[in-house]
Amino acid sequence: MPPGGETPPYGPSGENKAMTAPIPLWEFVDVSKAYPGVLANDRVCIKLLAGSIHGLLGENGCGKSTLIKTLSGVQQPDSGQILFNGQPVVISDPQAARQLGIATVFQEFSIVPTLSVGENIFLGNMPRSRFGVIDWKKVHADAAAVLAELEVDIPTEAITGSLSVGEQQLVEIAKAVAMDARMIILDEPTAALGEDEIERLHGLLRKMRDRGVAILYVSHRLDEVERIVDEVTILRNGRLVEELMVAGREVLRRDQVMDGVAEMLADVQVEATFPDGT
Repeated sequence: MPPGGETPPYGPSGENKAMTAPIPLWEFVDVSKAYPGVLANDRVCIKLLAGSIHGLLGENGCGKSTLIKTLSGVQQPDSGQILFNGQPVVISDPQAARQLGIATVFQEFSIVPTLSVGENIFLGNMPRSRFGVIDWKKVHADAAAVLAELEVDIPTEAITGSLSVGEQQLVEIAKAVAMDARMIILDEPTAALGEDEIERLHGLLRKMRDRGVAILYVSHRLDEVERIVDEVTILRNGRLVEELMVAGREVLRRDQVMDGVAEMLADVQVEATFPDGT
């Protein structure tokens, strides 16, 4: 805070103009994507910073899923650029995304329910002995180390299908950690979770953020804006209509966040999510 207690000037995305802005880990620059009869993304610009949880909000059909698929390598943009550490890259397919350190946790989990937790964490990348056979002892030891790092108490020998939905989601995130992901995308991560599981997930995401991981958190639940994200991007009809800074950035108070989100998502009943403004 400068002398006199005045708030420094911030740009449209919340950057302090008086300071050198960090280079985003990932950045969309005028990215557009069209389907027959629909312009799903229209010149969207988003900066995703390392060590930050970035919320992506908007009603169904606003273009959130299209952006996720583009960053995950599922599809290619029609125009615009995707920058990685300031350099243009082409994410040709999901394998290319993984090689660039991007992990995506979709609403439909990619785990195999009949396999153990350890097998799922290293599925497709099993540790092997010098003879080329799977080293099962190392699979479970390394999986246990990943879970311990995340402070998740789930036996690696447990059959994944026997776990709760919240625990299965934690296994998905453990998979991302095992592949050393620097960018994690979560698509509506709390849709099927209870309140205790949401708090557990949010605690884990904060730990990963504090370790420098960039997290794109896609949600339609406005109450999660204040609880977990640091920045918010709001989409409507494929266009970016607002960017807001939220947690720990001394830029917006809670009522400002609520007003901004309510204005941009006019069809969402904010009162139902934040009763009496609390």
